[in-house]
Amino acid sequence: RALNSYGVTSAQTDDFVAFPQVDYEVLIAAYQELEKEGKLTVKINQQAQLVNIEDLKEFIGKGYKTGVGSDYFKIGPLKLIG
Repeated sequence: RALNSYGVTSAQTDDFVAFPQVDYEVLIAAYQELEKEGKLTVKINQQAQLVNIEDLKEFIGKGYKTGVGSDYFKIGPLKLIG
């Protein structure tokens, strides 16, 4: 809520690469839980950076794609870093 008090209403993030030791599904679940609890007050657009084509195929195969999500947490652009 502190960010809201400064007028921040949304943010872009690339947590998948920022926290490589954490499975992306754990990160997604954490955002969903925060939203469910009413603690996510800044809209998050998750830039889904993945490090190889296999991870990208798996991600898409699980139904994740740009725009999937809710009002406060959405999958943004898919990025493959080579």
